[in-house]
Amino acid sequence: MNEWLWALAITAQTGTTAPTADAEPPPSITQLANSASDLKPMVVLPLGGDVPLTLAHVAASVETHHPVLGAAEERRRQAEGKALSARGGFDPVLGVDAGTWPEGYYELNRLEAKIEQATPIWGASLFGSYRIGVSDGIDNLEGDLPIYEEERRTLDQGELKAGINVPLWRDGPIDARRAGIAATRAGAMASAFDRDTVRLSLLLEGAEAYWKWVLAGQSYQIALDLLRLAEARDMQLAKKVEQGAVPEIDRAENLRAVLDRRVDLVAAQQILQQAAIKLSLFLRDDEGTPRVPPTTRIPGLPEPTIMKPEDLERARVEALERRPEMEFYRAEVERAEVGLRLADNQVAPQIDFQASIAKDFGMTEAESKQKSLEPTELKLGVTLKMPFFLRKERGKQAEAEAKLEEVLEKARFQRDKIDTQVQNLWMALNAQAQQTTLADQTYQVAEAVAAAERRRFDLGATTLFIVNLREQKAAEAARKRVKARADYALTRSAWSLATRTILIPSG
Repeated sequence: MNEWLWALAITAQTGTTAPTADAEPPPSITQLANSASDLKPMVVLPLGGDVPLTLAHVAASVETHHPVLGAAEERRRQAEGKALSARGGFDPVLGVDAGTWPEGYYELNRLEAKIEQATPIWGASLFGSYRIGVSDGIDNLEGDLPIYEEERRTLDQGELKAGINVPLWRDGPIDARRAGIAATRAGAMASAFDRDTVRLSLLLEGAEAYWKWVLAGQSYQIALDLLRLAEARDMQLAKKVEQGAVPEIDRAENLRAVLDRRVDLVAAQQILQQAAIKLSLFLRDDEGTPRVPPTTRIPGLPEPTIMKPEDLERARVEALERRPEMEFYRAEVERAEVGLRLADNQVAPQIDFQASIAKDFGMTEAESKQKSLEPTELKLGVTLKMPFFLRKERGKQAEAEAKLEEVLEKARFQRDKIDTQVQNLWMALNAQAQQTTLADQTYQVAEAVAAAERRRFDLGATTLFIVNLREQKAAEAARKRVKARADYALTRSAWSLATRTILIPSG
């Protein structure tokens, strides 16, 4: 249709035609104008009117219902489960051993129950036991058990025994049990801080989706206002054409603008609807189902403010104190240090001190056995164990040292990254605040020029082409104006998350 309009415009200006014998005559400008003006009114999305949706509402939905944050919470629970499992290394252990020789030259019925308790005190472990071993041999004489089983014999009421094992070097200051507890506890802390890091990332994504939705709504309103200007002018031009005050080509040119602006409005509506769908990933109902926000709840954009230098210095300190990434690496450093302490200790020789005391109770018919089993028995001993070369232990030591250095380097980089991020956000906020001021001034000038050009057109002092051009420039300035505010709002949200780990409640 636009091609016909331009062809007719040229024809009207030159007064020439190029008809052919068989070609149908092209529609006149009046026919095209009437056809275009008879288009059905566009369905316009309602903007505003309801309680505005705030960024705080989006943040609350993210923290309560977002499945990615829920998954991070489950990872934290897994780490807590590992920490509980590690503490199980100090659970008491009960063991029972029973046996009998029902057939053969020798006969023996035996039962032994033993409980062991590891302690966190220098790796010491305690044990206590009760055992009974009674022979049913020939009159319980001395020869009724083989010599290699004599230690199983007790008096007829059994034997009570208690003892302690203390590692003097290896496993003394630290052992696998205590290292496991410390490492899994640090791991649980790291997992909790990792969840908080995921939370910040999701809140920032939610803020980005929110401000893009608001920007899309503001841009849609600009496209709608621009269309309404052209539609209102069409009604005025239609009357003037009937009166012969303006040529038909002016109305045709305006209708071309109407059609173009309708296309732009459809595109703006698509962007707005897509932004609302994207926002629904972060805006969920009580059951966690994404909820597309209505256009009637689109709010306005905030006014920017200039940040002061003292705001930057305070924010740099707050960020390093509050950011969960730093807490995460502190926990990771603690876990790596535990691993290194254990590896250093395992290079030492294993020297254990043991002490036990035992007492038999009851009687036996063999007098010699009675005399040998009746006295209280105290045993002391030391064991030494050390592998040659220690290649396994030294390899784990080198691995633990490298792991600690790796974590320290990552922590150092994360600290630098947070510090530079805060500085960049501070500079961006000030730059965007200035850009917003300039965009406001540009819009005011462009809107004033467009309004003046419309008055000149009403007086016949300019052309509709220039009017449309001025209006397009004003609309472009309006889009830059709301874009500058939306960029500032998103940067301000990122600033708040980077320094205080919360979103701006009012948006």
